[in-house]
Amino acid sequence: MNDHGLKHDARETTAAAAGVRARLRRFLATRTTRYALGAVFAGFLIAAESDLDSLPFTFLIAALIATFFYALSARPVFALFMMTSLMTLSTFVSMAKRKFLGMNAHVFDVWFYLAKPDTLLFLGDEFRFLTIAALAAVAAFIGLAIVVYRFDQEVPLRRVMAGGAAMGCIAITPVALPWEADNLSYHNRKYHFASSFFVSLSDIPRLLRTDPVSIRLAGIQPQPPFLASLECKPLAAAPDIILTLSESAVPPAAIPGWRFDASLQDYFKSFDGEVHRARVETHGGGTWVTHTSVTSGLSMADFGWMRPYATMLLRDRLHHGLPAALEKCGYRTAVISPQSYNFVNEGPMLTSLGFRDYIDRSTLNAPTK
Repeated sequence: MNDHGLKHDARETTAAAAGVRARLRRFLATRTTRYALGAVFAGFLIAAESDLDSLPFTFLIAALIATFFYALSARPVFALFMMTSLMTLSTFVSMAKRKFLGMNAHVFDVWFYLAKPDTLLFLGDEFRFLTIAALAAVAAFIGLAIVVYRFDQEVPLRRVMAGGAAMGCIAITPVALPWEADNLSYHNRKYHFASSFFVSLSDIPRLLRTDPVSIRLAGIQPQPPFLASLECKPLAAAPDIILTLSESAVPPAAIPGWRFDASLQDYFKSFDGEVHRARVETHGGGTWVTHTSVTSGLSMADFGWMRPYATMLLRDRLHHGLPAALEKCGYRTAVISPQSYNFVNEGPMLTSLGFRDYIDRSTLNAPTK
């Protein structure tokens, strides 16, 4: 092919791109189209939030993202694409995390979970389809962003105004934060999916402050250390000790006023026909918070905002918990879990605490959780 042919093909490609750009602009230029797309996206955010108190902040973040990318690129369609894509991706990540971990997306997840090789292995093994889908979505987002950026046309006349609007949004954001923003419960609800990650950005200064555990310890009077050794009375046949964690289960008779089938109470009775209660710190929350407290002997309430990440923080830092005490008395300790070993760093933390065996889903060859 000669130079004339190459130039002709290049002109055709340029003309085709210009035609696509012109059709896209005509489509978006109509008032009906803009209103319809805006209404659909606004409805999506409202449904994802399901809370009137957090909607002003959510829409402010959307405006901030749009004005920031418009000031950066001078491309209005690209700016709107980035806003809708980032808000949508954040929403679906929160929904997925809420379903499996009982908590919406949080900025600390990037460090506590995604920066840990064990957690990445867990995600790849346990949620293979979701992981592949998430990677495909990110790849599609990057590819579409490049395409939209190339096909959109610069409109620099309002670029300065967009930059000013973005700065205004940043200035207003702290005032618009929902009243529960500094509370962990904001991210534990079955809503706030669109705003949760962006609200959590306000928690970053926590990393620069003294952690809650240190504050708690500073307020405790010095105490003599625990005895280094544990004396066990020799027994011909030591009894087996079995602790069962049943997710959010409670003997119905323990709730005043409940009407229930009396036969249900029998499921909570031990071999001696009695119900032996064990008080735990959390009920209906993160399962790993409950058994971390029971096996370590520490109060997870003392961890404050770090409580959901206790399994990450305590690994290789505790050596005097319940499993270590039982091992000194001649017991062989084991954990049987329906999850995989690396679930929220649960296996590594419990084995470092002293459990000899960790029998997870793959060890049992269980087909499902």
